[in-house]
Amino acid sequence: MQGRREGGRWVALAAIALVPLAILACRGPWQQWVPIGDNAIMGLRVGDVFTSDTPLVGAYSKFGWSHPGPVLFYLQALPYRILGSTSDALLVGSVLVNALSVVVLARTLWRVAGTAFAVACLACVGFAMWTLGTSWLWYTWNPNLALLAFACFLALAWSVSVGNLGDLPWLAAFGTLVVQAHVGYALVVIVIATTAGALWWVDRRTRETHDVPARRPLLVTLLVLVVLWAAPVLDALEHGGGNLRELAEFFLEDNPHAGWRTASRIMGLALSERGPWLGFAEPVKFADVLDPRGTPIPWGLLLLVGATILAVRRRDVLARNLCVICLVAIAVGLVSLSRIVGDIFVYMVFWTRVIAAFSWVVAIWTLLRGLRGDVGVRVRHFARPLAFAAGAVALTLLCVSALRAGIGPWAETSARQGEEVASIVPDIVENLGTSSHVHLSSDAQSFYAGTFHAGLELLLAQQGFDTDDTDDAVELEVVVGSEAILQRRAAGDVPIALSRAPGRDPRNVPPPHDGEELSAYLDRLESIAPRKFHALVRARDPASPIAVYRTP
Repeated sequence: MQGRREGGRWVALAAIALVPLAILACRGPWQQWVPIGDNAIMGLRVGDVFTSDTPLVGAYSKFGWSHPGPVLFYLQALPYRILGSTSDALLVGSVLVNALSVVVLARTLWRVAGTAFAVACLACVGFAMWTLGTSWLWYTWNPNLALLAFACFLALAWSVSVGNLGDLPWLAAFGTLVVQAHVGYALVVIVIATTAGALWWVDRRTRETHDVPARRPLLVTLLVLVVLWAAPVLDALEHGGGNLRELAEFFLEDNPHAGWRTASRIMGLALSERGPWLGFAEPVKFADVLDPRGTPIPWGLLLLVGATILAVRRRDVLARNLCVICLVAIAVGLVSLSRIVGDIFVYMVFWTRVIAAFSWVVAIWTLLRGLRGDVGVRVRHFARPLAFAAGAVALTLLCVSALRAGIGPWAETSARQGEEVASIVPDIVENLGTSSHVHLSSDAQSFYAGTFHAGLELLLAQQGFDTDDTDDAVELEVVVGSEAILQRRAAGDVPIALSRAPGRDPRNVPPPHDGEELSAYLDRLESIAPRKFHALVRARDPASPIAVYRTP
């Protein structure tokens, strides 16, 4: 009876923590959301699950390869199908993925160190999530969906390190989910999981404190890994190494990396008194590209080092293991940050917020455990209600935010663009007549053309059209530009929307004056000039920047 009553505490804790997600889940089916860009591509891949095109790899990356695996697509596929294969079903599916992480996180934290510790950790993670904007909790984007799963993975690593081997399969499952969702977590996950196993082994060998047989959890863990990594391995076997080979080649190439100085600034800021998880803004240059500056003092790291020393001296195995795993996460996080290729966008370092929040909580909790005598009793007696108060504040902030949250970090802009895409779908369907096969294309150099292209393809797929590139498919091209440009394009005068350089926003610009750029410009015009287009449909709104053309 006592064990049942104790177990009920983590269930109640998880239920309370799920309230903000429950609010979003209730709102989800009524949003009439039209995803574009990466979210639309995610929707297309989720829709491919349970078909002959079931994905074997993860979300596509701007570097030309895909993230390691499709587990995230598989998790969202069932609610997507049950709720009618609509875009709003993607929102609910994202909420359910995060809800799974919250439940396992609450249960694991409670099991590791009790209710007060679990509440303190959940409060700090919740506050870190609130500073990002509650809207990301139902946003379908893979970097967002990996974040709470990573927090859960860290907690599971703590649990395994202190001998809870029953959590080993969960550690493998959440580690796989995080890595397959975004390859940037790979090094961090592998090293932390190895550290957790090493700490368990050291304690087992030196103190013989663990009497749980290891064979069964290890076999279950092996089975979990085999099942969850079967798809990427199958892709590799079918395509001569496939996506996994491309990933390995990319990270082994001598690409320009962020470097240690930039990495230390990012991690130092996360662990400072002005860490982004506390709500302070990160320095950015443009378009959410980070611009790390200065030399922030990582007070959280210094406090954690002191706490680790205290735990070792007190022979507090639980506190020591938690501190060591946090220190390892910081160290390997620095390595991972230093190896980022190209511009560092804010979403690439979301996970530093989780590491920083947990490091502060573990450091303070360890120091409080180390206090002896009446002083320690009084301080801990005061700290417990403080943890619950922090949890109540974080829960309130998340609930209020969930009631009014938009969809994603650029909710208004995305909603407006989604409406523009949706406005031309009825005319496209009408002009297609009896054809059920349609293939969309867009200028590879035009970011917005590709963004709208993905949204249109998802909407057409949801209406039952086959969007594969087959011989009998109607060929359509998505073009983005000003109204004048689109009118000229309809007359056949402007073959495509030209950009100055790949990766920039599409702008129809006059020929450049620079000789080398002008030569490339003229070569490109010559290569496409023979192509003729005629207007299949124009947007109902004359001011819309989108038009779709049928190619002969």
